[in-house]
Amino acid sequence: MFKRKSMLAVLTAILAFAGVFFFSQMNRADYQDILDRGGLSTNAYVFKSPRQSSIVALNQTFAAQHDLENYQVQYQLPHSNTVYLYGAGNFKTLPLISGRFFNDSDFKSQIPVAVVGKKVAKKLYSPTEQSYLKYGNRYISVIGVVGNRSSSHLDNRIFISTSTKQSLTAAKVNKFRIVIDGKPYLKKRTTFQSILAAKTPIHLVPRRTPIVGTSWLARYWGYGLAIVLVFILLVGVAELGVIVSRPALVTNVLQATTRWQIFGREWRQFAVSSLGGLLVGGILGMWRLYISQYTALWWLLLAFYLVTQIYYGGRLYYYLRQQIKSGKD
Repeated sequence: MFKRKSMLAVLTAILAFAGVFFFSQMNRADYQDILDRGGLSTNAYVFKSPRQSSIVALNQTFAAQHDLENYQVQYQLPHSNTVYLYGAGNFKTLPLISGRFFNDSDFKSQIPVAVVGKKVAKKLYSPTEQSYLKYGNRYISVIGVVGNRSSSHLDNRIFISTSTKQSLTAAKVNKFRIVIDGKPYLKKRTTFQSILAAKTPIHLVPRRTPIVGTSWLARYWGYGLAIVLVFILLVGVAELGVIVSRPALVTNVLQATTRWQIFGREWRQFAVSSLGGLLVGGILGMWRLYISQYTALWWLLLAFYLVTQIYYGGRLYYYLRQQIKSGKD
C-alpha cells in the first residue's frame, strides 16, 4: 500500500514538472515576442498624434505632468529600425549584453546616447574602449548593447535617447507612430491621449477576444492544450488514488464510527502526498527551466492541487456511499 501511494506522489511530481515545462515554453515565447517588439509589452498603446510640435516640446509637456510616472515613449518612423526613446521612472528595459540601458539623466541631458542590438554593434566605430554609432555627419556614444542568445528583430534595432533638451531628428510628432508603455502597465492613458491630442489609441497587440487577443490564441494554443492535458492526467492520478484507497474502506464499510475516520485518513494522506509531489516537481521545474511569471505559475500549481483534491474527495465519498448502500441491502 505504501509503495503504491509513493508511486502516486512520484507520478504527481512528474506531471507537475511537465506542467511547469509547458508554462516555461509559453514564457519563452512571450519573452521572444517582447524582444521582437523592442521591449514593449502587450499592454502598450499606439497613438497617432496630429500635433506638429517637435519631440523636445512634447517631452517637456510629458515632464511637466508630475502625475505621469514609470513609462516609456517610443517614437517610431515607418520602415525604420531606429527608435527615438523618452522615458521617466522605472520602465521595462531590455536584456543587456554589455553596458547599460537609458536612465533618467539621459532624458534630461543635452547629449544624445544610443543603445543598439548585437548585429548593429558589430558595425560600430570603436577607436578605443568606447564605441560610437555614426548618425548622419556625427558620431553618438553607444552606452549599451542589447540582445540574448536567440535571434530576434531586436538585434537590428537602434535606440537613441531624446530628452527635454534635445532630439536628433527634426521630424514633427505627427510623422511618428508613438508607442507608450508603462510598468507594470500604462497608467493615466487619458492624460497621454490629451497631451497628444490623439484619437482613441489601439493596443500594440490586437485584442479581438475577451481578456486575450487572437494573436495570443494563435501563439499559445498548443501550450494551453498541453497544460489542459496535464490537468486531465492529474485527475487520472487522483482516480488511481481512489482505487488504492478502496480496500481500506471496504474492510470497515459497516462500522459507522470507523469508516469516516478512514475516509478522512485516506484523504489526508493523498492530500499530503500530492502536495509533496506538486512542490517537488514544481520547484524542480522553477530551478531548471526559464520562468518569468512566478506568480501565475504558483496559481497554476494551486489549481492543479485543488482540482485533484476535489476530484479525489468526491470520488472517494461517492464510492463509500455506494458501499454503505450495498452493505445495507
